[in-house]
Amino acid sequence: MPEEIPTQPEETKTVTEVVSEIEKSPEVQVPVKSKPWLKPLLFSILGIILAGGLVFAGYKLSQKKVSPQPTEGPTPAISPEVTPSAGGYRIAGIDLAVNKALRVERKGDKDLLVLTVTFAANVECPLPGGAVCGYDIRGFRLVDEEGFVQDMLFSFPTIKYLTTNPISQRILKLGEKDKGDVFFEIPKDKNKFFLTYSSVGETTEKISIEPELFDPTANWKTYTNTKYGYSIRYPKEWQSFEVKEGPEAGIRVDFAESESFSEREYWVWTKVNNNPDGLSAKQWVDKLLLQYSDQQAVIAGIKREKDSVADVEAERVTGLPAMTEIVSVFIPKEKNIYEIVLQKGVGILSSENKDTFNLMLSTFRFSE
Repeated sequence: MPEEIPTQPEETKTVTEVVSEIEKSPEVQVPVKSKPWLKPLLFSILGIILAGGLVFAGYKLSQKKVSPQPTEGPTPAISPEVTPSAGGYRIAGIDLAVNKALRVERKGDKDLLVLTVTFAANVECPLPGGAVCGYDIRGFRLVDEEGFVQDMLFSFPTIKYLTTNPISQRILKLGEKDKGDVFFEIPKDKNKFFLTYSSVGETTEKISIEPELFDPTANWKTYTNTKYGYSIRYPKEWQSFEVKEGPEAGIRVDFAESESFSEREYWVWTKVNNNPDGLSAKQWVDKLLLQYSDQQAVIAGIKREKDSVADVEAERVTGLPAMTEIVSVFIPKEKNIYEIVLQKGVGILSSENKDTFNLMLSTFRFSE
């Protein structure tokens, strides 16, 4: 029987140990193939994952609601509706009053209506920065007794001898008042209107308007001549100067800004002429022009017009020979001819000079 040879049990090795031995053995080499495309691919995948994560995080953040932070100060008891418009805000809660209504007469079929209004904010409004109330000029509406809407003027005209303050659009503070003028065109044959102011909250203030006629000479000075029985007004910036021209010529009165002729742009003067024959204004001018009968060039440059001053028929003459340009008006009264003259210092009389002259003529009165 053959002899049994005892065998040693096989030693068990882990995979890691086997791989380690193989790597240490100089005789065995594990071939490794190079893959240059692998790294770029991995980086691309990683970049896509990161980008997707950022987009998702941004979306989640945008869905979060931020609670408003409480502000210091009292909470308004009333919060009227506020709607922004191109010109400002139209807000409920404004007290409106009309302080003055003036009709300014103009040439044409319509006069000008100037309304001086006052605003007062009576409630708070939820506007930022502490603002509480405001108004919009487009909230105004003017109608006549028949309900016809009158045209509002947004480009404010210049009115001679009337200082205007076009209403501005601004924010009012609680309890604060503001004043300004609003302009409308109105028919000459109507004198009763209704002004309304509409706010966003459909609040409407209706105010009855009966304008008084604007008198541009109301704050002018008045010159009174008791000897010759007349009075006339002149601009408050001017002064009156009596000038003696001789015992027979009587007294001439100049109305101007300065006593010095060289400093006058223009001025107005009055003079009383003796009229023993009681000539009319036309007859007086006819007699006056006889001295130029042989001067055709002078006669051709003279213009005559009928006029009326202090309810008396008068004669207006332009182009009479003088050192500077003049306009003369002759008014008969019993045994006198009252002469009122507009004279330019240097150059040509302007429309403004003539307007002042016509206003002065409109105030000329004979004493009772």
